[in-house]
Amino acid sequence: MRPAGIMRDVYHRLIPYDIRIRLWESRRRLSFDPDKLPGRSAAPMERIAIRLIGKRALKSSSFAQAVLRHTAALDRRHPMLRTWIEYPLGTNQRGDEVVRTVRRYLDPTGARSLDIGCAYGGTPIAFARAGADAYGLELDPGLLALATFNLADHPGLRCTLMTGDILQPQVAQQLGQFEIITCDNVIEHVEKASMLIETIARMLVSSGICIMGIPNPFSYLQVMRDGHYALFGLTLLEREQAIIYFIAAGHTDPYGVGEYTFTLNDYTDMFHQAGLEVTLLNAQACSAREVEALRRRMTDLRAMFAAQIGEGKIPAVAQPDIERGLERYLSEFDARYAAYRAAPSPAAAAELGSRLLVDYQQDQWQALVRQRG
Repeated sequence: MRPAGIMRDVYHRLIPYDIRIRLWESRRRLSFDPDKLPGRSAAPMERIAIRLIGKRALKSSSFAQAVLRHTAALDRRHPMLRTWIEYPLGTNQRGDEVVRTVRRYLDPTGARSLDIGCAYGGTPIAFARAGADAYGLELDPGLLALATFNLADHPGLRCTLMTGDILQPQVAQQLGQFEIITCDNVIEHVEKASMLIETIARMLVSSGICIMGIPNPFSYLQVMRDGHYALFGLTLLEREQAIIYFIAAGHTDPYGVGEYTFTLNDYTDMFHQAGLEVTLLNAQACSAREVEALRRRMTDLRAMFAAQIGEGKIPAVAQPDIERGLERYLSEFDARYAAYRAAPSPAAAAELGSRLLVDYQQDQWQALVRQRG
């Protein structure tokens, strides 16, 4: 291994995962670029966009301007405001990353690609730029309208964007089969996760691949602050309980999450039942230091729960359900941690420790899905 690789490996082993993320974000904030310094007259949402993409890009992009118009009516005090601006503006970067991942397994040139739940269009646009016959399907017409603005920023690019529900048989049948299917942060929103997986199995050619980004509701960071509404403990609740919590917390828009309480093993079973095999692309090697740091952060969740109640952030109607869910969650972790500590061999400890990190630290699982056999 080269010296740089050795240093990176040591850094990853010694520095806990969440601290590495904070360091990365700090370095990004400290980098000086005059184009990313908003003027005093910039509106709050415009300031967020400028810090992310710069004034020149904001001025020249019809998509970025459409995103700002789309978010203009949002509550400036909402804890998810920055995410609701940064996430759409990062769509093209995420699309390029997916294309790079797919290139490790097949050449997208000339292949039919489909992005299910394409939202702002970054992924189908990236595949079209890579030479694929690219399609994007989105259920929400408002999001698809933003994707159309994004496509307009790439004149001459052939990319088909459509609205429709992938779980409707006629929609999937009309689209046909694909060599490449992508589906990022969509499966938790559909009415039935197993139906989406079965649909993907029918639409994927025998030699094709599917790249799926699956949010992990049991990541301790998601328990602290879920990725959709920034509510403590929301991901530990069944959907009916979550909706009660969501409404009591003051949200008036429709609750946008479907089935969300599946473990990685649950998803793996669904893939196998649909005739698919799955490989976790972002599996973590065991680090004893990271496992111990994870245990401390899990233990802290009880104190965080009490603090959230004290600050009036968790409505009384949701507190009993969250408390039960949190105790069940922590008990399951404690049992698995005890098994890790009592492992009969270093190899067994490494396997158990790796799964602890995958199941309780990773915010998202990135899966490579193929037809079995």
